[in-house]
Amino acid sequence: MEKSRNRAVGRQVRKMIAAAMAAMLVFTSANVADINAEETVLAVSENAVTGETGAGVVEAKKTGEPEVENGGAENREAENIDLDAETADPDTETADGTHTYKNGFCTDDGCDAYEPAVLTTGKYDIDANGEITDSDEAYEIGNAGQLYWFAGLVNGTLTDGTAQNLKANAVLTADITVNEDLLTSINTDKDGNVTNGTSFRIWLPMGKINANNGQQMVYAGIFDGKGHSISGLYANLYDAPVEDSEYAFNKKSFAGLFGLDAGVTRNLGIMDSYMRGEYNIGGICGSAEGGTIQNCYSTATVCGESYLGGICGRSRSNSIIENCYNAGNVFGNGKSIGGICGDNGATLQDCYNVGNVNGKFNVGGIVGGSSGSGNTIWIKDCYNRGNVIGDTKDIGGIGGYIGYSLVENCYSQATVSGNTNVGGICGNSNKVDFQNAYYDSNLYTGNAIGYLKDATTEKTEGKPSQAFESGEITYLLQADREEPVWGQILFGNDVQTYPVLGGEKVYQVTEYKGCIESTGIAGTTYNNANAPVFGPHVYENGFCTICSAYEPAVLTTDKYDIDANGEKTDSDEAYEIGNAGQLYWFAGLVNGTLTDGTAQNLKANVVLTADITVNEDLLTSINTDDDGNVTNGSSFKAWRPMGMADEKGNLTGWYTGIFDGNGHSISGLYVNRDEAADDVHTWFKSGIGLFGYYSGVTRNLSVLDSYMRGEDCIGGICGYNDGGTIQNCYSAATVCGDSYIGGICGRSEGDSIIENCYNTGYVYGATRSIGGICGDNSATLQGCYNVGNVNGKFYVGGIVGESSGLGNTIWIKDCYNRGNVIGDTEKIGGIGGYIGSSLVENCYSQATVSGNTNVGGICGNSNKVDFQNAYYDSNLYTGNAIGYLKAATIKQTEGKSSQAFESGEIAYLLQAGREEAIWGQTLSGNDVQAYPILGGAKVYQNITYQDCAKDEAHTVYTYANEQKQESYDYTLQEVKAKEPKCTEAGNKAYYKCSVCGKLYTDQEGTNEVSANTVVVPAKGHSFTWIIDREATEQAEGSRHEECSICHEKKAAVAIPKLPSSTQPSQKPSESPSQKPSEQPSGLPSQKPSESPSQQPGQDIKVPAKGTKLTAKGASYQVTSAAEKNPTVVYKGSKKQKASVTIPDTVTIDKVTYKVTSIAANAFKNNKKLKKVVIGKNVTMIGKKAFYGCSKLKKITVKTTKLTKKNVGRQAFKGIHKKAAFKVPKKKISSYRKVFRARGAAKTTKVTK
Repeated sequence: MEKSRNRAVGRQVRKMIAAAMAAMLVFTSANVADINAEETVLAVSENAVTGETGAGVVEAKKTGEPEVENGGAENREAENIDLDAETADPDTETADGTHTYKNGFCTDDGCDAYEPAVLTTGKYDIDANGEITDSDEAYEIGNAGQLYWFAGLVNGTLTDGTAQNLKANAVLTADITVNEDLLTSINTDKDGNVTNGTSFRIWLPMGKINANNGQQMVYAGIFDGKGHSISGLYANLYDAPVEDSEYAFNKKSFAGLFGLDAGVTRNLGIMDSYMRGEYNIGGICGSAEGGTIQNCYSTATVCGESYLGGICGRSRSNSIIENCYNAGNVFGNGKSIGGICGDNGATLQDCYNVGNVNGKFNVGGIVGGSSGSGNTIWIKDCYNRGNVIGDTKDIGGIGGYIGYSLVENCYSQATVSGNTNVGGICGNSNKVDFQNAYYDSNLYTGNAIGYLKDATTEKTEGKPSQAFESGEITYLLQADREEPVWGQILFGNDVQTYPVLGGEKVYQVTEYKGCIESTGIAGTTYNNANAPVFGPHVYENGFCTICSAYEPAVLTTDKYDIDANGEKTDSDEAYEIGNAGQLYWFAGLVNGTLTDGTAQNLKANVVLTADITVNEDLLTSINTDDDGNVTNGSSFKAWRPMGMADEKGNLTGWYTGIFDGNGHSISGLYVNRDEAADDVHTWFKSGIGLFGYYSGVTRNLSVLDSYMRGEDCIGGICGYNDGGTIQNCYSAATVCGDSYIGGICGRSEGDSIIENCYNTGYVYGATRSIGGICGDNSATLQGCYNVGNVNGKFYVGGIVGESSGLGNTIWIKDCYNRGNVIGDTEKIGGIGGYIGSSLVENCYSQATVSGNTNVGGICGNSNKVDFQNAYYDSNLYTGNAIGYLKAATIKQTEGKSSQAFESGEIAYLLQAGREEAIWGQTLSGNDVQAYPILGGAKVYQNITYQDCAKDEAHTVYTYANEQKQESYDYTLQEVKAKEPKCTEAGNKAYYKCSVCGKLYTDQEGTNEVSANTVVVPAKGHSFTWIIDREATEQAEGSRHEECSICHEKKAAVAIPKLPSSTQPSQKPSESPSQKPSEQPSGLPSQKPSESPSQQPGQDIKVPAKGTKLTAKGASYQVTSAAEKNPTVVYKGSKKQKASVTIPDTVTIDKVTYKVTSIAANAFKNNKKLKKVVIGKNVTMIGKKAFYGCSKLKKITVKTTKLTKKNVGRQAFKGIHKKAAFKVPKKKISSYRKVFRARGAAKTTKVTK
């Protein structure tokens, strides 16, 4: 019973001791022989504790050593210990009214008192008898000072009057640290002596020899660590106070937490500590005098002369050391140096060592020397993985010298070196029974026993490293015992490469040569599953060539954004499928039909990593009889859809995962339920496709060269879609059955979505609801098309056979059909056979459509449907758009000629002015398309007017992939302005139509005028008298009237002679002054004054706002008709030029306008424009004014009035990336922001 209990405790401690191992390093077999133990034992020990990898060491976690934390939380739970207990904080100060303590040491000047431990009664089951009584007295120790106080109590050195008590019990309540980072702080000389020992608080072990009388003062109490640790003990007896004569008497011996110990120490870890003396030195105790050490570990450095051990330096008879391990280095100059115990007389069970052990002779990985002295002792279920180095003789992997003992179920996997009597298990033995003990023959190549005397060996031998790694040694050490003692994890993420105490049980199993038993037995192997091991499958295209098993798909996490939310997280689990076998394995996962124990998963996600082919050239390989039945179906590998009903009609479930084809294809799927037995359930013959019953998401996938056949609900992608989504998929499968047959989906219900999908395969149904995309549809269909032929009895359509929103309006939008539609009876249509409660918008059919009644180019039978912008080829089907119309509306739904489809007209109409490019068609070049497609090159409508009336009768529409300006098949001949003359009328400038003779004021022919409005009346003469010859006394003179404008002359009139000189003032003055004065002042002034004052041009009038004007090939439009300050907007030029100047002003018909703005789209997509000058009066630039002018590189801006508000959106988007703006100096900074905000690239320059 006691052994069984100790085993249970042992299992607990093996869990408990993982904390130290996380910080610990273990030594491997390689390179350790090169270590100079005398000089480097301390440094290597420091690495072992601090976690720094040094020569010949690796991390414990990597080699598979158990990991625990400060003694192990699991053990604390088993002991019902308070898990909230914290590590003692050495910086926390406490006070008791007399002393102020820090980490339990008084901080008052001149006082070195320790904080007393707290005595408790009836609190702990300290004697472990299952009851807590008043006799269960124990001191609680929670800090370093209390530990030192308790040591004083044991050793009788307290100065507060407290009597010595060698039987006092203790319980740790926290992890304790005395000297922080001790091992990394120690400095040594070349001989390994500590040079800075005075900087550490020294530890004087509990239990010693009285120097006065030589009497042993042996600790005999119970010390329970409760899963806690003590760190930073500096027990260097060479640094002990000189006045302490007791230690001089016993030659600096008995060092450890305890010196002499006959009590019980359990559940404790010693970490980052240094134990040094001459004899009897150990991590836990120097000498065990019949005591028990259970569930303890040490990572301390232990060094001295002789009798040195990682746990105990020396143990006497009746001592017990069990469930303990050492990870510190042990070094001695003399004899009996061991990883667990130096000189052993105790029972050792369930212990192991991973620290290096170095000594002169009697050196072993577990014990240096061990002898029962006539009484047989046990060394049982122990192992060593620390390298063992001896200078002379008796050196062994388990023990240096072992006598009168039983060594059973032990192993050593370490290098072992020495001169004589060296063995992988034991160096020298006398009267020892070795049973079931092994060593690594790759690390030590000698014999198991160096020298054998009166000893027996059974199953004690060397084994290769592979035997340790494979699990063989673990299996041998367990030795058929029911109680698990040895174990090893052989598979998974936490594989262990060597046996451990506890762990996963290992079984010896049969190994077969191949993947099935018939391949023959290859031998035996080991695993944790107690199941035979088969050889690997030999896969070809994912199918095993031996047993037909499927290659499993590979599960990935956070590799793909499978839920398409923009992030890759741990929730993004997806199986990678790269061949046909993996596809079949995944189908088995979804349907729950895998035989490898994998549970069904209807929500599993998939990403294809390659194109997959199941049956090559399937459709061309199928043979059929006269009735269309396949005659060679057994030669193809059959496909069972994902989400299906079995032969008895039991539905395996609806697939609800995400299946992402990743742009790949699946080819050669063969499903033919007509080959099934007659007695199978009808559901087994229905729901057929890549998926059967489906509610998931499938995207980016194509199904090619496949054959889907059954009764109802058959589709290339899925048979029955209830609320699922199918995106960016296409099918080239042959799909046939009775009813509800579709190229993509047989039947869809609920909130299903089918978008951006197409079918090119043949679709056939014997009865109803047969469609190129979906047979019976309640889904939203958008961006889909069919080019496969569709054949059925009734309810037959190029896109849908039957479609009804069932009261909810559904969309069939931006879809087209080019596959011929053949129906036997009624309700046959180019888009749908029957459509109800739906919106059919922006669709077309260009195919033959045939049936008996209710046949339509778009729809055969409709009810409550809104048809908008839908067209069919009236050359291929000559009937109506809708066969039968009930409670439906149609708008722009009609037949158009084949030429309309070929010319681009239909593509233009379907695009319907939307900015987003949906419909397109390449109309020129090498890749001309004869019909509209989804996507493709955008189609523009270009207009040609055949006469100036511009009515529909004289307007021609053409279509191209580029937008052109309106063109004219007539000319407006310019008649220039002519000034009027005196007797001849003039005219204003105008344009005259070459076809009809109408007059216009503008070149575009938008402002018609009458003939009389352009006539400028004659000015009339303006006569004045001109004297040709002056009259004299001797002769008459002469004068005539002459027009001052045209210089027309009237007949000359005589001027009488002048009077004689005798009367000079009378007669000559009267005659010329009287008569001539009337005519010049009257006649010449009358006629000209009436007519010229009314002529146009004398009082110029500004045209109304909005009037379009033309000057020098540029178009303008009046924006302000104010007489004093008229303004215009620059609209563009008729021809694209490389250089354009937007002037400050422009004069048209004698009116001068300021050019204050540039119109939106004025130069949009002008591919010739390289240089532009913007005048000083421009205050506004419209949106996209220079959009797409990719060669525009030089822009001179004279205006200073531009801001972000008056420069339109994307005004400079798409101009040359290295364009240079020249602007007024004071505007450089602000204009740089404006132009870049309105589309100019950051690489453009703005300078003065």
